[in-house]
Amino acid sequence: MPGDVRILLCQCSSIFEHEVRACIRKGARTVDEVAEACDAGTGCGSCRGTIETVLDEEAQRRRKGDGLPDALLQLPLFDLIGKKRQRPGPRGASG
Repeated sequence: MPGDVRILLCQCSSIFEHEVRACIRKGARTVDEVAEACDAGTGCGSCRGTIETVLDEEAQRRRKGDGLPDALLQLPLFDLIGKKRQRPGPRGASG
């Protein structure tokens, strides 16, 4: 990836930030799940706080719907920002 800066997140296991983000995007939701998926945070533990920060950033990204196609965000079954969408009632119904 030319121009991209790669940040070494876990020095003990030589795991980069983009690798941790990939684990999170594949389903890891806790520091321990990230550790199980890619070994980040399993050595001295000094990077576990940073992993938690990345988890928070990725959760915020998911809530906002960043990285998803616009067409997917328009589907009523995907309520990614926590707002309840109201469906219109049947035609002619009052209330």
